[in-house]
Amino acid sequence: MFDAFHHLERPHDFLGWLRTRTSRCVLIEPAGTWSGGWARGLDFDWLLTDLANIRDRIEAACGEGIDTTGEPAAAAGAADDAPERGAGAVERRYALDDFERFFTGWHLRVTGTIAGFDQYPPRPHARSGLRPVTGDLAYALIRATEALLEQHDRDGAAKHWVIAATTEAGVLEPRLPARAPALPSVDDLPQRRVTSEFDVRYGRYDGPPRVKAGAQFRVTIEIVNAGWSTWTGDGDHPVRVSYHWLTSDSAIAHFDGERTNLPRPIAPGDSGEAFVAITAPAEPGDYQLAIDLVKEGVTWFSEAGMPWHTARIQVSAR
Repeated sequence: MFDAFHHLERPHDFLGWLRTRTSRCVLIEPAGTWSGGWARGLDFDWLLTDLANIRDRIEAACGEGIDTTGEPAAAAGAADDAPERGAGAVERRYALDDFERFFTGWHLRVTGTIAGFDQYPPRPHARSGLRPVTGDLAYALIRATEALLEQHDRDGAAKHWVIAATTEAGVLEPRLPARAPALPSVDDLPQRRVTSEFDVRYGRYDGPPRVKAGAQFRVTIEIVNAGWSTWTGDGDHPVRVSYHWLTSDSAIAHFDGERTNLPRPIAPGDSGEAFVAITAPAEPGDYQLAIDLVKEGVTWFSEAGMPWHTARIQVSAR
Protein backbone atom coordinates (compact mmCIF):
# COMPACT_ATOMS: atom_id res chain seq x y z
CA MET A 1 0.00 0.00 0.00
CA PHE A 2 1.52 3.32 -1.04
CA ASP A 3 0.61 6.42 1.00
CA ALA A 4 -2.85 5.00 1.73
CA PHE A 5 -2.84 3.33 5.15
CA HIS A 6 -3.16 6.62 7.05
CA HIS A 7 -6.47 7.34 5.27
CA LEU A 8 -8.18 4.25 6.73
CA GLU A 9 -10.93 4.96 9.21
CA ARG A 10 -10.30 1.78 11.26
CA PRO A 11 -6.70 0.64 10.59
CA HIS A 12 -6.68 -2.01 13.35
CA ASP A 13 -9.81 -3.68 11.95
CA PHE A 14 -8.37 -3.53 8.44
CA LEU A 15 -5.21 -5.37 9.52
CA GLY A 16 -7.34 -8.01 11.25
CA TRP A 17 -9.18 -8.55 7.97
CA LEU A 18 -5.93 -8.52 5.98
CA ARG A 19 -4.29 -11.12 8.21
CA THR A 20 -6.92 -13.69 7.24
CA ARG A 21 -6.05 -13.23 3.55
CA THR A 22 -2.27 -12.76 3.39
CA SER A 23 0.80 -13.30 5.54
CA ARG A 24 2.89 -10.46 4.03
CA CYS A 25 2.39 -6.79 3.25
CA VAL A 26 4.46 -3.66 2.59
CA LEU A 27 3.42 -0.08 3.37
CA ILE A 28 5.02 3.17 2.24
CA GLU A 29 3.82 5.70 4.80
CA PRO A 30 4.63 9.27 5.84
CA ALA A 31 6.39 9.43 9.18
CA GLY A 32 3.91 10.59 11.79
CA THR A 33 3.89 12.29 15.18
CA TRP A 34 1.99 11.41 18.33
CA SER A 35 -0.61 14.05 17.41
CA GLY A 36 -1.23 12.70 13.90
CA GLY A 37 0.87 15.27 12.04
CA TRP A 38 3.62 14.72 9.48
CA ALA A 39 7.15 14.46 10.94
CA ARG A 40 9.14 15.86 8.03
CA GLY A 41 12.56 15.82 9.72
CA LEU A 42 14.67 14.89 6.68
CA ASP A 43 12.87 16.53 3.78
CA PHE A 44 14.84 16.41 0.51
CA ASP A 45 12.26 17.88 -1.90
CA TRP A 46 14.78 20.65 -2.64
CA LEU A 47 17.08 18.05 -4.24
CA LEU A 48 14.97 17.73 -7.39
CA THR A 49 14.60 21.49 -7.71
CA ASP A 50 18.33 22.16 -7.32
CA LEU A 51 19.28 19.46 -9.84
CA ALA A 52 16.70 20.88 -12.25
CA ASN A 53 18.16 24.38 -11.80
CA ILE A 54 21.69 23.12 -12.52
CA ARG A 55 20.43 21.22 -15.57
CA ASP A 56 18.52 24.26 -16.88
CA ARG A 57 21.62 26.45 -16.64
CA ILE A 58 23.82 23.93 -18.49
CA GLU A 59 21.19 23.43 -21.19
CA ALA A 60 20.79 27.18 -21.61
CA ALA A 61 24.56 27.60 -21.98
CA CYS A 62 24.72 24.79 -24.56
CA GLY A 63 21.62 25.88 -26.47
CA GLU A 64 20.01 22.54 -25.67
CA GLY A 65 16.33 22.46 -26.61
CA ILE A 66 13.58 21.03 -24.41
CA ASP A 67 10.92 18.75 -25.85
CA THR A 68 7.56 19.22 -24.13
CA THR A 69 5.66 16.91 -26.50
CA GLY A 70 3.19 14.85 -24.55
CA GLU A 71 3.45 17.01 -21.45
CA PRO A 72 0.05 17.36 -19.77
CA ALA A 73 -1.59 20.76 -20.18
CA ALA A 74 -2.06 22.87 -17.07
CA ALA A 75 -5.47 22.32 -15.51
CA ALA A 76 -7.22 25.70 -15.39
CA GLY A 77 -9.54 25.98 -12.42
CA ALA A 78 -8.45 22.62 -11.04
CA ALA A 79 -9.43 23.64 -7.51
CA ASP A 80 -13.06 24.06 -8.57
CA ASP A 81 -13.11 20.58 -10.14
CA ALA A 82 -11.65 18.72 -7.15
CA PRO A 83 -13.51 15.45 -6.41
CA GLU A 84 -15.41 15.08 -3.19
CA ARG A 85 -13.59 13.38 -0.32
CA GLY A 86 -14.54 9.73 0.10
CA ALA A 87 -16.88 8.81 2.93
CA GLY A 88 -15.01 7.74 6.04
CA ALA A 89 -11.52 8.69 4.82
CA VAL A 90 -9.30 10.24 7.47
CA GLU A 91 -6.01 12.15 7.45
CA ARG A 92 -3.97 10.92 10.40
CA ARG A 93 -0.30 9.96 10.09
CA TYR A 94 1.10 7.45 12.56
CA ALA A 95 4.21 7.25 14.75
CA LEU A 96 6.30 4.09 15.18
CA ASP A 97 4.52 3.30 18.45
CA ASP A 98 1.22 3.25 16.56
CA PHE A 99 2.51 0.78 13.97
CA GLU A 100 3.89 -1.49 16.71
CA ARG A 101 0.41 -1.52 18.26
CA PHE A 102 -1.43 -2.03 14.94
CA PHE A 103 0.86 -4.90 13.93
CA THR A 104 0.78 -6.84 17.20
CA GLY A 105 1.60 -10.47 16.32
CA TRP A 106 3.40 -9.53 13.08
CA HIS A 107 7.15 -9.37 12.45
CA LEU A 108 8.04 -5.79 11.48
CA ARG A 109 10.98 -4.28 9.60
CA VAL A 110 10.85 -0.49 9.23
CA THR A 111 13.40 1.68 7.42
CA GLY A 112 13.26 5.40 6.74
CA THR A 113 13.33 6.76 3.20
CA ILE A 114 13.98 10.32 2.03
CA ALA A 115 12.06 9.57 -1.17
CA GLY A 116 8.36 10.22 -1.48
CA PHE A 117 8.58 13.72 -2.93
CA ASP A 118 5.48 15.90 -2.85
CA GLN A 119 7.01 18.93 -4.60
CA TYR A 120 8.47 18.79 -8.08
CA PRO A 121 10.21 21.33 -10.32
CA PRO A 122 8.42 22.75 -13.40
CA ARG A 123 7.97 20.69 -16.59
CA PRO A 124 8.41 17.26 -14.95
CA HIS A 125 7.39 15.47 -18.18
CA ALA A 126 9.63 17.42 -20.58
CA ARG A 127 12.55 15.66 -22.30
CA SER A 128 16.10 16.82 -23.04
CA GLY A 129 19.59 15.40 -23.32
CA LEU A 130 20.44 15.98 -19.66
CA ARG A 131 17.17 14.68 -18.17
CA PRO A 132 18.29 11.01 -17.97
CA VAL A 133 21.66 12.09 -16.54
CA THR A 134 20.23 14.21 -13.72
CA GLY A 135 17.56 11.57 -13.08
CA ASP A 136 20.22 8.90 -12.56
CA LEU A 137 22.20 11.30 -10.35
CA ALA A 138 19.15 11.98 -8.17
CA TYR A 139 18.40 8.26 -7.84
CA ALA A 140 22.00 7.37 -6.96
CA LEU A 141 22.25 10.20 -4.41
CA ILE A 142 18.99 9.20 -2.72
CA ARG A 143 20.04 5.54 -2.49
CA ALA A 144 23.50 6.40 -1.12
CA THR A 145 22.05 8.84 1.43
CA GLU A 146 19.49 6.33 2.68
CA ALA A 147 22.14 3.62 3.04
CA LEU A 148 24.30 5.98 5.11
CA LEU A 149 21.38 7.01 7.31
CA GLU A 150 20.41 3.40 7.96
CA GLN A 151 24.04 2.43 8.65
CA HIS A 152 24.20 5.05 11.41
CA ASP A 153 20.64 4.33 12.60
CA ARG A 154 19.55 7.87 11.74
CA ASP A 155 16.77 6.99 9.30
CA GLY A 156 14.15 7.37 12.02
CA ALA A 157 14.10 11.09 11.13
CA ALA A 158 13.20 10.43 7.48
CA LYS A 159 10.09 11.82 5.87
CA HIS A 160 8.59 8.43 4.89
CA TRP A 161 8.86 4.88 6.19
CA VAL A 162 8.99 1.56 4.35
CA ILE A 163 7.14 -0.90 6.57
CA ALA A 164 7.49 -4.62 5.78
CA ALA A 165 5.28 -6.92 7.85
CA THR A 166 4.78 -10.68 7.90
CA THR A 167 3.25 -13.31 10.17
CA GLU A 168 5.79 -15.88 8.93
CA ALA A 169 8.87 -16.62 10.98
CA GLY A 170 12.32 -16.28 9.42
CA VAL A 171 11.20 -14.21 6.41
CA LEU A 172 12.73 -10.89 7.48
CA GLU A 173 14.96 -9.54 10.20
CA PRO A 174 12.80 -7.42 12.54
CA ARG A 175 13.94 -3.81 12.90
CA LEU A 176 12.63 -0.47 14.07
CA PRO A 177 14.71 2.68 13.42
CA ALA A 178 15.84 4.73 16.38
CA ARG A 179 13.44 7.48 17.36
CA ALA A 180 14.12 10.66 15.42
CA PRO A 181 17.32 12.29 16.73
CA ALA A 182 17.63 15.99 17.30
CA LEU A 183 18.43 17.76 14.03
CA PRO A 184 20.28 21.06 13.59
CA SER A 185 18.05 24.10 13.39
CA VAL A 186 17.60 25.90 10.09
CA ASP A 187 19.81 28.71 11.41
CA ASP A 188 22.70 26.23 11.83
CA LEU A 189 22.53 24.89 8.26
CA PRO A 190 24.55 26.29 5.34
CA GLN A 191 22.65 29.01 3.52
CA ARG A 192 24.12 28.41 0.05
CA ARG A 193 21.58 27.51 -2.60
CA VAL A 194 21.29 26.96 -6.32
CA THR A 195 19.16 29.62 -7.96
CA SER A 196 16.66 29.09 -10.77
CA GLU A 197 15.04 31.38 -13.31
CA PHE A 198 11.92 31.49 -11.12
CA ASP A 199 13.49 32.78 -7.90
CA VAL A 200 11.45 35.82 -6.89
CA ARG A 201 11.33 37.94 -3.74
CA TYR A 202 8.52 40.36 -2.94
CA GLY A 203 9.24 43.68 -1.29
CA ARG A 204 7.05 46.71 -0.54
CA TYR A 205 3.31 46.16 -0.93
CA ASP A 206 0.53 48.76 -0.92
CA GLY A 207 -3.16 47.96 -1.36
CA PRO A 208 -6.60 48.49 0.21
CA PRO A 209 -7.58 46.34 3.22
CA ARG A 210 -11.27 46.39 2.20
CA VAL A 211 -12.99 46.28 -1.21
CA LYS A 212 -16.50 45.61 -2.49
CA ALA A 213 -17.47 42.27 -4.04
CA GLY A 214 -16.67 42.16 -7.76
CA ALA A 215 -14.84 45.51 -7.64
CA GLN A 216 -11.80 46.21 -9.76
CA PHE A 217 -8.84 47.79 -8.01
CA ARG A 218 -5.05 47.93 -8.12
CA VAL A 219 -2.19 47.19 -5.74
CA THR A 220 1.50 48.00 -6.03
CA ILE A 221 4.24 45.53 -5.16
CA GLU A 222 8.01 45.47 -5.48
CA ILE A 223 9.28 42.41 -7.37
CA VAL A 224 12.93 41.34 -6.96
CA ASN A 225 14.61 38.98 -9.44
CA ALA A 226 16.73 36.66 -7.27
CA GLY A 227 17.33 34.18 -10.10
CA TRP A 228 19.78 33.90 -12.98
CA SER A 229 17.76 34.92 -16.06
CA THR A 230 16.14 38.18 -17.16
CA TRP A 231 12.34 38.30 -17.00
CA THR A 232 10.73 39.89 -20.05
CA GLY A 233 7.16 40.42 -21.16
CA ASP A 234 7.70 39.34 -24.77
CA GLY A 235 8.54 36.14 -26.66
CA ASP A 236 6.75 32.80 -26.62
CA HIS A 237 6.77 32.55 -22.81
CA PRO A 238 6.43 36.04 -21.33
CA VAL A 239 6.62 36.62 -17.58
CA ARG A 240 3.63 38.45 -16.11
CA VAL A 241 2.24 39.37 -12.71
CA SER A 242 -0.99 37.71 -11.62
CA TYR A 243 -2.80 36.62 -8.46
CA HIS A 244 -5.01 34.04 -6.76
CA TRP A 245 -7.70 34.42 -4.11
CA LEU A 246 -7.43 32.30 -0.96
CA THR A 247 -9.92 31.89 1.86
CA SER A 248 -9.01 33.14 5.33
CA ASP A 249 -7.68 29.65 6.19
CA SER A 250 -5.51 29.53 3.00
CA ALA A 251 -7.69 27.27 0.84
CA ILE A 252 -7.92 28.15 -2.88
CA ALA A 253 -11.02 30.25 -3.56
CA HIS A 254 -10.13 31.33 -7.11
CA PHE A 255 -7.03 30.40 -9.10
CA ASP A 256 -5.54 32.07 -12.19
CA GLY A 257 -6.33 35.78 -11.96
CA GLU A 258 -5.89 38.55 -14.52
CA ARG A 259 -2.46 39.31 -15.95
CA THR A 260 -0.43 42.51 -15.55
CA ASN A 261 2.68 43.21 -17.62
CA LEU A 262 6.02 43.77 -15.93
CA PRO A 263 6.97 47.46 -15.73
CA ARG A 264 10.09 46.62 -17.81
CA PRO A 265 12.54 43.70 -18.24
CA ILE A 266 13.92 42.75 -14.82
CA ALA A 267 17.49 41.42 -14.83
CA PRO A 268 19.01 39.17 -12.13
CA GLY A 269 19.55 41.18 -8.95
CA ASP A 270 17.27 43.96 -10.20
CA SER A 271 13.80 44.93 -9.02
CA GLY A 272 10.73 46.71 -10.31
CA GLU A 273 7.42 48.01 -8.96
CA ALA A 274 4.31 46.52 -10.56
CA PHE A 275 0.88 48.17 -10.57
CA VAL A 276 -1.29 45.05 -10.50
CA ALA A 277 -4.91 44.99 -11.73
CA ILE A 278 -7.18 42.92 -9.45
CA THR A 279 -10.84 41.87 -9.53
CA ALA A 280 -12.39 41.08 -6.15
CA PRO A 281 -14.36 37.83 -5.57
CA ALA A 282 -18.10 37.96 -6.23
CA GLU A 283 -18.94 36.60 -2.78
CA PRO A 284 -18.31 38.71 0.37
CA GLY A 285 -15.98 37.37 3.03
CA ASP A 286 -12.49 37.45 4.49
CA TYR A 287 -9.88 36.57 1.86
CA GLN A 288 -6.17 36.51 1.21
CA LEU A 289 -4.87 38.04 -2.01
CA ALA A 290 -1.90 35.95 -3.23
CA ILE A 291 0.36 37.80 -5.69
CA ASP A 292 2.20 35.38 -7.99
CA LEU A 293 4.29 35.52 -11.16
CA VAL A 294 3.65 33.27 -14.15
CA LYS A 295 5.82 32.31 -17.10
CA GLU A 296 3.09 31.73 -19.65
CA GLY A 297 2.97 28.20 -21.00
CA VAL A 298 5.64 27.03 -18.54
CA THR A 299 4.77 27.43 -14.85
CA TRP A 300 3.54 29.60 -12.03
CA PHE A 301 6.50 30.75 -9.93
CA SER A 302 4.73 29.37 -6.84
CA GLU A 303 4.57 25.93 -8.46
CA ALA A 304 8.35 26.20 -9.01
CA GLY A 305 8.77 26.46 -5.23
CA MET A 306 8.66 30.25 -4.74
CA PRO A 307 6.09 31.38 -2.12
CA TRP A 308 3.53 33.91 -3.25
CA HIS A 309 2.98 37.21 -1.42
CA THR A 310 -0.26 37.34 0.58
CA ALA A 311 -2.31 40.24 1.91
CA ARG A 312 -5.56 39.92 3.89
CA ILE A 313 -8.50 41.74 2.33
CA GLN A 314 -12.10 41.98 3.53
CA VAL A 315 -14.61 41.78 0.68
CA SER A 316 -17.94 43.42 1.54
CA ALA A 317 -21.31 43.26 -0.18
CA ARG A 318 -21.87 45.60 -3.11
